[in-house]
Amino acid sequence: MLLSPFFSVDSIYINCVSENTERDILTVITNKFRNSKKKLHTTITFSDVKKEAAKLNKNIIIVLDEIDYLRPCDRNFLCSVFDWPVFCTRISVIGIANALNMDELQRHQLKHSPKQIIFAPYSKDQLQFILSKKLATNINNTNAIELCARKVAAMTGDARKAMQIARWSVSIGNSDNVSCRDVLGTINSIYSSPLHQVKMPLQQKILLATMLRIVGDKASTVVNKGYLLSAYGKVCERLLLPALEVDEIHGALSLLEAQSILESKPSSYQLLVDKASSNKIIADSTLISQINMIELEDT
Repeated sequence: MLLSPFFSVDSIYINCVSENTERDILTVITNKFRNSKKKLHTTITFSDVKKEAAKLNKNIIIVLDEIDYLRPCDRNFLCSVFDWPVFCTRISVIGIANALNMDELQRHQLKHSPKQIIFAPYSKDQLQFILSKKLATNINNTNAIELCARKVAAMTGDARKAMQIARWSVSIGNSDNVSCRDVLGTINSIYSSPLHQVKMPLQQKILLATMLRIVGDKASTVVNKGYLLSAYGKVCERLLLPALEVDEIHGALSLLEAQSILESKPSSYQLLVDKASSNKIIADSTLISQINMIELEDT
């Protein structure tokens, strides 16, 4: 939305870790409009928000951080939030998340589909810098910090996960001398449980499974970029799933590359993990079976 220079702009920042229900979010927004901190006991709707926004005579930017923390029962509300600018032109919405299922948004047939901007995960060097700064007084072992950064960068690139692993390592080991063994023990305890498995977005799973399907039992794990895009389009068509746009596909593949799952070359992609590891990363045997049954020779 292009903001008019004749109106002032205000912003509302909401952290969905603490405000994780529809009522929480609408209450925060309404209280901001009314310049109040009172707990509202009546049911609030978007119509109420729109009326309050109209009274302010200003443009509002609503920033919803960590929106993947919204409770499952309020996911429909999350999808509707991205349509707010259609019904109230003074409202703009920015959502921030580590993992957001764009397919879920597409199924709601929004009148205003959000523009997706993908930021690459933190690299090993970036995570190592963050951990060194944040935990300088807790961990003196630079090798342990480097190991934690390298492992997390290869899996998710999530700074929060790196901090969690580092702090847990301090709690189970000697805070004055956290060892690499402490870090590895923490990583294994976190990722060995199915409840803590890394959740890969569906479209990344499809791209990886499609690449696996193309490679098959061949000795070479290199796949032509054009062929992969064509095969991915056919797979989505057969699975009756909406395919990503070309720039979104490249963004998803960049995220896989950042996790050291594949490597981008000038005209091809090379799979860097074996079949067993790929299947474990995808963690969806049904999806893999469906894609393996699709004929791709004529793509």
